Amino acid sequence: MTGIFVANITSQNDQRAFEGSATQPIERERVIGSFKDTEQPQLEEIERSAQGFYAWAASVQENEVSSWSQLQRDDMVLVNYQGVYRHFARVLGRFQNRQAAEAIWGKGFQDREHLYFISQPVPIELPAQALDDYMLEPGQGLFQVGDPICDRIETDFGNLERFARLRLLRHTPQLKSPSFKNRPLSERNAAIKVDFIGDISSRRGAPELRAALLAAYGGQCAITANCAECTLEVAYIIPNRGALTQRPSNALLLRADLHNLFDLGRLAVDTDSMSIVVSPELFDSSYRLLQGRPLRLPENPDLHPDKFALDMQRSLCPF
Repeated sequence: MTGIFVANITSQNDQRAFEGSATQPIERERVIGSFKDTEQPQLEEIERSAQGFYAWAASVQENEVSSWSQLQRDDMVLVNYQGVYRHFARVLGRFQNRQAAEAIWGKGFQDREHLYFISQPVPIELPAQALDDYMLEPGQGLFQVGDPICDRIETDFGNLERFARLRLLRHTPQLKSPSFKNRPLSERNAAIKVDFIGDISSRRGAPELRAALLAAYGGQCAITANCAECTLEVAYIIPNRGALTQRPSNALLLRADLHNLFDLGRLAVDTDSMSIVVSPELFDSSYRLLQGRPLRLPENPDLHPDKFALDMQRSLCPF
């Protein structure tokens, strides 16, 4: 079962360290050279999942080490600083390694040997009191949100994923620049947050954009081809933020159920092969047949989906 953890940063020194290892990728050599050969396959999988290395660590305090020992892959981590939740990430792996802590953060952080690798954090701006109905009062260091609270979240929202979308990832910094690739990394992450829109008309997409995609894809789903036109929706790669994102290269024409899975981070596109990647949790369903299927592309190269945006969407998928 997915868990929720809160990492409280209580000093400017820790904040600078976090920003150096989590809001930007760590130099690969500093990570790889600090681990045993037997650990390299796991590190390579972490690097592939996050498209780089991002990490933070628990202190040597007993309560933090206890929380650290409970971290599992795909658990959610909320980073709190000065009473504001500022980052959201997924756990990819944890290691006890003093040498790696020193290589990543320097000699002053040798006691941070209980480190954990995370997905590229998504910046959020959510006052801690906004979650008083679910979260405990933020304390020191790393702590796990208890099972009773998680059970209540699941009762209220259906699952933790929906809670993350509706209560956490909606609170991302707004974008102002029309250029994606030239923005700071933190803004690019904010742009690619998964935002499930419930209104059917919104799900179908802006009429002009949907018409353009229907023409570009010949009225067929970009993944499955043959399906009724009434089931097709505009799946924004970087979620809809008005004119900034209303362009064919920032969208796929998908069947409604596949659109949902794409927004939930259960489907993605491998841009090296331009083929579909399916979450392992779908392998027991018929959706497993989509694994490796080539993405159908418009004849006009100008209308092809933007690979940069697809890579960013995939980087936030929890698999």
